[in-house]
Amino acid sequence: MMKIKCLYNTGEILMNSQRKPKYVSENTKYSQLKIGEEYLVLGILMIDGLLYYLVDDGGIISECPSLLFCIIDNKLPDDWFFSNIENEYTEIEAVWGYYELVFDPQHYSKLINMDEEAHRIYYRKKMGME
Repeated sequence: MMKIKCLYNTGEILMNSQRKPKYVSENTKYSQLKIGEEYLVLGILMIDGLLYYLVDDGGIISECPSLLFCIIDNKLPDDWFFSNIENEYTEIEAVWGYYELVFDPQHYSKLINMDEEAHRIYYRKKMGME
């Protein structure tokens, strides 16, 4: 299982990177993240050429820029899949993760929009990883 540790929870560190994420400023706060806390990664998204980890803390599921973390355990689960997305309606270019995240085009947006069934699937997958 892939595990990461939070090093930063503001956009300030991202402003120093070579490729700055869209919609992020040095004032952007990732308040759901706790510095020093470890998180299981349930998915990886490539958005505009940058990697984002799908994590949760306190029941809030979100994608967070990979530059906010260091990798503790880089083993990917055996049941992960990959898809290269060529769709003009999304900024997501590629996704790695559990079946529904990769193959259901609506699953990610349902997760972010707090859909109950999508959350159930996410947490069931997470429990299987712990």
